[in-house]
Amino acid sequence: MRELIPILQYTSVIEKDNGRIKYCTTAEKFEQDIQTILSEGYTVLSLRELEEGVQIRMEDVGKMCCIVFKGGYLDNYTVVYPILKKYNVKVPVFVATELIGVSHHPNVEHFVPHFGFEQAQEMIDSGLVDIYALWHPLDEEKDFKLEVQNKFSLLDKKLKGNNSRYAFYHDYYNEEIISQLDSSGVEINITDIVNFKREHLHKVK
Repeated sequence: MRELIPILQYTSVIEKDNGRIKYCTTAEKFEQDIQTILSEGYTVLSLRELEEGVQIRMEDVGKMCCIVFKGGYLDNYTVVYPILKKYNVKVPVFVATELIGVSHHPNVEHFVPHFGFEQAQEMIDSGLVDIYALWHPLDEEKDFKLEVQNKFSLLDKKLKGNNSRYAFYHDYYNEEIISQLDSSGVEINITDIVNFKREHLHKVK
């Protein structure tokens, strides 16, 4: 039986508690989380390392986990990235490609700024961060497969040394979505555990 490897998901990490941290955490708490994970003997894997670990059943490696960031917010660069460098921890960041570098959005209340391509490239060049695309609520009226290809094309055009097709994030799991992502060359499909149902378990590697 294969070992289950936990995947921990974060979105936004802010410097200090501002009283509105329902969907984010603080820099102090995130760093404490990293310290706890490492002190408990866990190895933090990139998605590629995690997938390879699952395939060869690395039971002898010890405790393993993966940390995922969803959103591509500016604080992923200004707050999270320095902590990753401090502890030499690798993470994938799933971004809403049409929001990269956007600081204000007329249709989104309390919009959180997103990092730009130069910042994304710096993180990729460090060897600690991989950048992948996600399906965003703003994409809902678009043709799914065409928009997924557009996301890949944009990341491939703007970023070097980054395999954008390796992973994709979609909140909801169904056969059609998985089939279309598979046909687009996506190796790993990440979904939100809140929207993941028991009957899907038999379809997981």
